[in-house]
Amino acid sequence: MTTTAIPPTDLAAMRARTEAASPGPWTVLSGGHGRYVDHELTGPPRSAHGGFFKRDADFIAHARRDLPAALNEINRLRTRVTELELEATLVG
Repeated sequence: MTTTAIPPTDLAAMRARTEAASPGPWTVLSGGHGRYVDHELTGPPRSAHGGFFKRDADFIAHARRDLPAALNEINRLRTRVTELELEATLVG
């Protein structure tokens, strides 16, 4: 587990990918050519030519790195909160 915070620029990139991707819900489907991700389209129709599929692909491609980084950050922050709570009980 990492003990350093996620840099703000990395958090901003993760947030941008999340906000640019389709809202979902997403599902994994099996078809004639293997498995693929599908999602419900909400709102007005979007065009694949408008970068719609690229934004989803970027989100999926980065998820393997982004999610573990986010989970490590949660653990780091929870550990720090526990440390601060312990310090507060010792001081107070």
